[in-house]
Amino acid sequence: EKHFIDSLLVTQFFNFSGQKILDLGTGGGFPSIPLSLYYQHNKNEVLDISSMDATRKKIVALQDMSQILKASIQTLNGRAEDFGNTPKYREKFDIVLTRAFAPWPVLLELALPFLKVGGKLIAYQSPAIKEDVENFKNVSMKLGGGDIKIHSCFLGEDIERIFVEVSKTKPCPKSYPRKTGIPKKTPLS
Repeated sequence: EKHFIDSLLVTQFFNFSGQKILDLGTGGGFPSIPLSLYYQHNKNEVLDISSMDATRKKIVALQDMSQILKASIQTLNGRAEDFGNTPKYREKFDIVLTRAFAPWPVLLELALPFLKVGGKLIAYQSPAIKEDVENFKNVSMKLGGGDIKIHSCFLGEDIERIFVEVSKTKPCPKSYPRKTGIPKKTPLS
C-alpha cells in the first residue's frame, strides 16, 4: 500500500497526460503500474509509459502483473547504458521517472540521455538528496540538464518525499552514458 501511495504522490506536482514516459529501473513496477492504473481509472486515459529494468526476472513479473491488473505499460529489458546509446530510445522521452535507482551523479548520467530537449527528469528521493543536487549541478549541466526544482511532500506524518525535477535544455553529449559499469564505478564529478 505504501509503495502505491508513494508512487502517486508525484501527481500532486506533475500532469503526465500526453507525455511519453520512461520508468527507469522500474524494479517491481513502481511507479509505472500505479500511475498507469491511476490515469486509466481516474482520468480515463492510457499513459504512454515504458518500464525498463536490467533484470529479466523483474520484467517478466512486471509483464504478468500488468496483464492481471490491466495496466497499460510497455516493458524494456536491458541496461540504461545500452538503451541510452540506442537511436530508438535516446532523447525520445518527455519524462524520465526514477525511484530508488542510483546515486545522484550516476542517476543523471543514465537518465538524461533518454530525455528530449525540453523534457524532464523526475527523481523520487529522500530529503538527503538536497546536498547532492547542489554538489553535482555541474554534472547535470554537462549532461544537458538545466533548471532544477525540488518539490516536497509527506507520506504519512513523518516521511518526507522529495521530487527532484531536472529540465533538459540541450542534447546530451554522445559520449554519455558511458559503457556498462563505468558510471557506477567512476561517477562523474
